[in-house]
Parts: sequence; C-alpha cells; structure tokens
Amino acid sequence: MFWTALSMGALAVAELVALLVLARLLSPNEFGLYSAALIVIKFSAIFQGLGISPAIVQRPVLEERHLRVGFTLSCLLGLVVSALVWAMAPAIGGLLRLSDLAPIVRAICFVFLFQGASMVALAAAQRALRFRWLALVDACAFAAGYVVAGPVLAWLGFGIWALVGALLIQQFIRMVVLLAGQPHPMLPLLERRATVELLYFGSGFTIARICNYLATQADRLVVGRWLGADALGLYGLSSQLMTTPAVIVGQVLDRVLFPTMALVQEQPARLARAYRSAVAGCALLVLPASVVVAIVAPELVAVILGRGVVGVV
Repeated sequence: MFWTALSMGALAVAELVALLVLARLLSPNEFGLYSAALIVIKFSAIFQGLGISPAIVQRPVLEERHLRVGFTLSCLLGLVVSALVWAMAPAIGGLLRLSDLAPIVRAICFVFLFQGASMVALAAAQRALRFRWLALVDACAFAAGYVVAGPVLAWLGFGIWALVGALLIQQFIRMVVLLAGQPHPMLPLLERRATVELLYFGSGFTIARICNYLATQADRLVVGRWLGADALGLYGLSSQLMTTPAVIVGQVLDRVLFPTMALVQEQPARLARAYRSAVAGCALLVLPASVVVAIVAPELVAVILGRGVVGVV
C-alpha cells in the first residue's frame, strides 16, 4: 500500500500542476465542454467493461480460457460502445443543450478501444498484486498526457482539444505499457461457460457502478443541461479541488484492498474486519482534509486556478 499511496500522492501533485497551468490557458467554457464529454464517456465505460476486470481479479481459480474470453469480450465491447457513442454524439449534445459537444465526444471515443485492449492486462496485474508497477504506469501516463502534452497543446492555441489530446495520449501510453508489461494470452476465444462465469460476477459489479455513477455525476448532468458549459466548467473545477483528498484515499484503498480481499474471500470475518478498518481509515484521512480545503478555498483557488475564476470558490 505504501507504494500505491506514494504514487497516488505524486499523481495528485501532477494533477494540481496540470490544473494550475491549464486553468490559465483555457476558459471555463472549454473546461465545461470537456467535463460534459467525460460525463458521457464515464457512463458509457460502465457498459464497456461489464465488470470483466474485477471478475478476473476476484475469481478463486483463474484459467487461460478466462483470460482469453475476457480479452475478446473487452475488445469487442470497447468497439461496440465506441461505435454507439460515436453515432449518438449529436443526439447527446442536443440532450445536454451543448451544440459543440458532439465532435469532442466522438474524439474521446477512442478511449474505449484503448481501455478495452488493456483491461485484462490491468486485471492480471492487480491480481498479481503489482501495485507498485501499476501506480508507476498511471503516474507516468498521466504526466505524459496532462503535464506535458496538454499544456503544450493549450499554449499552442488548440483550446479544448488540448484536453482531449491529453486524455488520448494518457490512455494510449497506459494501454501500450500495460500490454507490454503484463503479457497474457490474446488469442480470441468465445466460450459460453467462461463467458457466463465472468459476466455472472460482473453483472452485479456493473449495477453497483451505475448506482455510483448516478450518485457522483447526476449533479453535473443537471448543471450542464440547465446552466450551460461555463457553469459546468466552474462547477467541475471546484468539485475537482474539493474532492481531491477523497479521490486520492479512495483510489489507494480501491486499488489495494479489492484484489487483496479477493484472496481471502472465503473468510468472512477477515473481510468484515478489513472493510471496517478501511472505512474508518478513509474517514480519518478524508474528513479533516476536506475541512481544511473548505477553509482555505479562497487562497487555494487563487493560487492554483488564478483570480480569473473566483466563481470556483
């Protein structure tokens, strides 16, 4: 957990640096359009994976056929979801009353292909408890996309496409490194039994992700549709700053605890103790940090985002 926490901390610093630079080069409207596109992409990503990755991590006995079927399904689902979102992009833009949203959503659709191709490699690495390596991969990919490419593209005048380019570069590098660093069988296979075994667990996980999405993204949908891209941009920036402590702690616990707890899934008492300890530890770290962020919000916004976006406070 130490290496994951260290990497997530470094990643948080990198995010703040990227935000500090990009907030001075891009307008709230551009951040708002990007946030709206991510709302669509994050919802679609739920159906792209259908819980295949956690199903692979959780399986007590994992065979080669599970990896091959998982890889085949994740690639096919990535292609299907990408095509559907591409086709529906104009309608989505109309629904959210954001006329400039369609081309942005279509460009970001390539993320589904990258994530689909690397989903099984990610699950295999988590199952092998390679947390240090995964944390390094995420940190380096983010730095390449948002700390290097994004600010450079924004400085060159690409506007919102700087954010789109940063995301695509990040996800592409992450895919390449995961596939190279965590090899697994890639020969396509669609076997009924293995498919059912993976989707049986994955279906419950997918339902949980839908509920979590509605709990965390419904407010942004409301802001984007009825208040516009400018308001969504300010709201998204403020939300990112406010939730940073919770996101860091949550990502560390999620990445480490799920595969670790999967190893002792036949021991309910140990699982219960681990869950209670994780919740208590999360609250102990997140609640004080959130209070501090709320208190120093004016100074924090002025330093990180500049005085041009005081509405974020």
